[in-house]
Amino acid sequence: MIAWPLGLFDCCGVTDGASAAILCRAEDAKKYRKDYVNIKAFGMSASPGWGKERIDYDFTYWDATQHAAKAAYAEAGIKNPRKELDMVELQTASASPSSSPASRCSFARLASSRSR
Repeated sequence: MIAWPLGLFDCCGVTDGASAAILCRAEDAKKYRKDYVNIKAFGMSASPGWGKERIDYDFTYWDATQHAAKAAYAEAGIKNPRKELDMVELQTASASPSSSPASRCSFARLASSRSR
């Protein structure tokens, strides 16, 4: 079921898929490719999902996503993600215009004037 404010093309179906990345030290990467990518930081956060228990929680953002982004930015020394990042890999099962994970990670404009 797809419900407002999401539309058909805002949601991904449940599918099986796979991806892989080969990680190694930058010194070793030069042996394999001249155009290798450096990973400066990685952010990860988990949440018990207690938002539903809070009266002030409106389900338009994810605290864990924000915490992971802030941790990665700090580790990489990023002050302004919208200007300093060329590429971001962000997985989300839906892309609500009002609750975009991209906006909550500071590299897209917030869809509403409400701030966190």
